Amino acid sequence: MRIGAGVYKRKDGRFEARYRKGISSEGKTVLASVYGRTREEAEAKRAAITKKPTLPERLAGINHKQLNLLILGAGSHGHEVMEIARTLGVFQKISFLDDGITGEGIIGRCHEAVDFLNEYPCAFIAIGDNKVRKKYAEFLWEKNFILPRIISPKAMISENAVIGEGCVVLAGAEVEDAEIGNFCIIDPGVKVSEGEKIEEYTHLTV
Repeated sequence: MRIGAGVYKRKDGRFEARYRKGISSEGKTVLASVYGRTREEAEAKRAAITKKPTLPERLAGINHKQLNLLILGAGSHGHEVMEIARTLGVFQKISFLDDGITGEGIIGRCHEAVDFLNEYPCAFIAIGDNKVRKKYAEFLWEKNFILPRIISPKAMISENAVIGEGCVVLAGAEVEDAEIGNFCIIDPGVKVSEGEKIEEYTHLTV
């Protein structure tokens, strides 16, 4: 019997709390469960597993001279992101993951990202589909990747703008004193005006 978000009471009287464990080779969400004698116990166990670490926690122990970047998606948008990332002078090495494209610089499939975590602590999702981007964002969060903002030096960004993790702001875009949620795409020519609040996983285009 379902009694809450991902929480069920089993026939044996125990409570089961489900959580997203990862992504299968077919790109489907893989679930796992923890159990408790009470709902609170099951939810506490789930929270301990799925708690998202802070950025300082994710940076701890990482050699900042080895901030390599994985880009999920090797299409035209992925290459736009790569070109901007190169100009930032932060990443020592940049490689792609893609489920449908092969070629130079593509070292695996998107669901294999965790296999490269030790070498590539940073990851960016260059996938236009908002639902797919959200799926991989949650997966990478759970695996403790650093999810940087990629902002073109040719974009106009207010000092008071708030831009979430995993966002890309492309050349020619303008962001005034606004708030942009995590994992958004801001295309060239887009202006985000003062006071606007853009929801997570939004793709703004002209």
